[in-house]
Amino acid sequence: MIERTKRGRRAIAGAWLITVLVGAAPQAAAQDDGDDAPIQERGEEPDADEVTQEDAGADAADGEPTEATDDASRARANALADLATMLELGLVTEVLERGLPLVARAEGDAPAGELADDGRAVALVARALFQAGREDEATTLLTGAVVDPATGTWVELEWARIELLRDELDAALGRLVYEDGTLRLPQVPHAWMLTGRTLFRRGNLTASARFLRGFLERAPFHPDSVSALHMLSVEAVQRRDVEAAETLRAESERRRRAFEVVRARSLQVRANPDDALPRYGLGLAYLELGDAASAADALAELLARFPEFQRGYFQYGEALRLLGDRDGALAAYGAGLERDADDHKCRLNRGLVLVELGRFDDALADFDALLASEVADDPQFAGLYLGLTRVYDLTGEIDAGTQAYAKYRELGGTESR
Repeated sequence: MIERTKRGRRAIAGAWLITVLVGAAPQAAAQDDGDDAPIQERGEEPDADEVTQEDAGADAADGEPTEATDDASRARANALADLATMLELGLVTEVLERGLPLVARAEGDAPAGELADDGRAVALVARALFQAGREDEATTLLTGAVVDPATGTWVELEWARIELLRDELDAALGRLVYEDGTLRLPQVPHAWMLTGRTLFRRGNLTASARFLRGFLERAPFHPDSVSALHMLSVEAVQRRDVEAAETLRAESERRRRAFEVVRARSLQVRANPDDALPRYGLGLAYLELGDAASAADALAELLARFPEFQRGYFQYGEALRLLGDRDGALAAYGAGLERDADDHKCRLNRGLVLVELGRFDDALADFDALLASEVADDPQFAGLYLGLTRVYDLTGEIDAGTQAYAKYRELGGTESR
């Protein structure tokens, strides 16, 4: 059985892409004069992050929790995660049906909702109310919220979001930055996005770009990355960097299409939880997006529920390989081969990972099996000969490596030796 693990650090998987697309983001102040002054930390801010399905309720209780408190904390976390997921999928009506009772304040004999003290839940429900055209109810909810100070950040950010939508740009910026222009909540990814968007709306594209890059570094695969990349492409046009503008615009459009597929597959999973195919499609959609961590999570869930879904193991191994988890990738490829010894993709990629780990004898065993199969001359498996080249080169068999590399190039391979 492959162990299922959650991978919370999305930024690691996407940092290389963000750096290539937009460059590194300085810790910049929100100054309209375009200065690149670094953010100055203002004491200890509450540790917060963007609410997502996997970490929406991850705050730990103080002290040693009892079984009852642990169950209660888990129920709160699950409810919060479900609200975040539904809102991300655009299920506004469902968010309100589920969320309004959860954040209701105590009235008379009626107790407060289970999440009435959680600023994250209040913010999510307020956003759903606003999106449903119930703006007065959204602001009333935020105004009357009495939440745990550790989660008050989310209420403040939701106010900034509403003020931005109302075109009250100075008010929004005042919630997001100090008077000297430093970011109030630099540890919260969406504070960077909201600040960047506000400055963009004010016409200060140079200052905006710094915060948009900061958002992309901290939340590289959030759906709002589509908008961030688009705004950065406009800023590149202003700088007369046509090549960068086109690259950013194309990546924004690619992600827009990818997120449409992710959303469609996510809705299918929600509607048909006992069907393996939508879960498999969701994993593939995340891989297409470039979000290997989310792909690994989706495919792990698939294989936990449907361990005999053989096709899932190769893709799961690929997601783990992209994350740098070679041992996990080997386990996934191996599980796929246990269920189908003729899965040549699993065998090839297992062999290539074994080469990276220096396990040359084991790698050659996989490569020999492929050489004896029908894929030996298949251009799609040209990587077999690149793997052989590297084994021979590393073991001093230079002539054999030269022959293998010639075959690799004959089949269309382009990587250097």
